[in-house]
Amino acid sequence: MGIEMKYYVSIFALATIIGLLFKSLHMNQWMTYVGSGALILGLILSGTLVSGDRMRANAQSDTGAKEAYVWYLFVFAIPFLLLMLFG
Repeated sequence: MGIEMKYYVSIFALATIIGLLFKSLHMNQWMTYVGSGALILGLILSGTLVSGDRMRANAQSDTGAKEAYVWYLFVFAIPFLLLMLFG
């Protein structure tokens, strides 16, 4: 398992523990806020919510920032959203 994958697994495990803690303390509203907030922040930072011409311009002037950090937000949001749907 590569170093990058270990980060994803660690973030997923941390988010699962926090989500289960919220669930056991009956803080379902907070679980919704954290999961939705992480998802929306990930969408904003990934550039998914902008139009095509802006996306093309952003690709032309790439600053070299690591895009994997945005995926960490999505991985963090997954356990909260799953607990919200199935819990």
